[in-house]
Amino acid sequence: MFPINRSPTAYAYLFKTGERVFDSRERQPHGHTTPTAYSDVSKIGEPLFGGRETQRIINDIETNRSWNGTAGDIVPEAVTQLPTWPADKHLDLNVVSNDGVHRHEFGKQLTTTPLRMQLRNNHYEAIIAGQVTPVASDGNCFYHSLLLTLNHSEQQQLLGTAFISYDRNSIADDANNPNVMALRQLLASYLRENPAFHNFFPDGVLEHENSILQDEQAKGPIAEAAALARELQVAEDAALARELQVAEDAALARELQVAEAAALARELQVAEAAALARELQVAEDAVLARRLEQQAVVKVLLAGV
Repeated sequence: MFPINRSPTAYAYLFKTGERVFDSRERQPHGHTTPTAYSDVSKIGEPLFGGRETQRIINDIETNRSWNGTAGDIVPEAVTQLPTWPADKHLDLNVVSNDGVHRHEFGKQLTTTPLRMQLRNNHYEAIIAGQVTPVASDGNCFYHSLLLTLNHSEQQQLLGTAFISYDRNSIADDANNPNVMALRQLLASYLRENPAFHNFFPDGVLEHENSILQDEQAKGPIAEAAALARELQVAEDAALARELQVAEDAALARELQVAEAAALARELQVAEAAALARELQVAEDAVLARRLEQQAVVKVLLAGV
C-alpha cells in the first residue's frame, strides 16, 4: 500500500519531501525560486481577493494550454468543489516519484466512487479500469484526463449547457475537445464568484497581494506624482522624437534637392558639350568640303591649260 494524503487543501500533494511539482511546459512563477512553506492564512490578515496576483492565477486557469504555477496547483481541489461536481464521485490522484507512489484524494465526500488519475514525470494521465490511459502533453493534460474519467452524462452534469458531446477515439482527438475550455471557464468563473476559496491559495501569493495593497496605500501621492512624471517624460520624449524626425526629413529633402540639381547640371553640361562638339564637327566638315571643291576647280583649270 502507498500512503494516502487527505489534506483539505489543494497543495498537500505538491509539497512532498520539500519539492514542488511543475508541469513540463510551465515556467516557475516570478518570486517562487524555492518551495513555499504554507502556513495558517489567518497569520497574514485578510487578503484582497481580486488583487492582481489572484486575477493572474484565475486568468491562467481560463487560458487554453496554460498550466503555470499556482494556477495549476489549485485545480485538483477547486474542480471537486464545483456545485455541479458529481456528488457520487471524488478525485483520487496517484503522484509517482522516485521515492514511490503517493495517493491524494480531493472532494466533498471521500467515501464516494473515486475518479482515478496519475501524475508522473510532470504529466497527468487518466486511470480507467486500472489501466493508465495516455493523453496529449499540451498543457491541458489534467483536463483531458479528468474528462476521460467521466462518462458523457457526468460531463454534461458538470459543464451544464456548455457541454458539447464529443467522442474521443485516440490521443490525437484531445486537441479538438471543446469541453476542455468549457471546464477551464467554469473553474475560473467559480473562483471569481467565490472569494472564500482564497484559503486554497498559497500564503506567498496572499502576502504578495497584501504587500502590494499596503505599498499602494502608503505611497499613493508619491506613486501618482511618479506616474505623472513618467507620463510627462514620455510625452516630452515623443515630442522630441517628432521634432528630430521633422528635422531629419527636412535635411534629407535638402540633400535630395542638391543631388537632383547637381545631376541636372551635369546632364545640361553633357548636353551642351555634345551640342558644341556637333557644331564644331559640322564646321570642320564644311571647311573640308570647301577645300575639296577648290582643289577640284584647280585641277579642272590646270587640265584645260
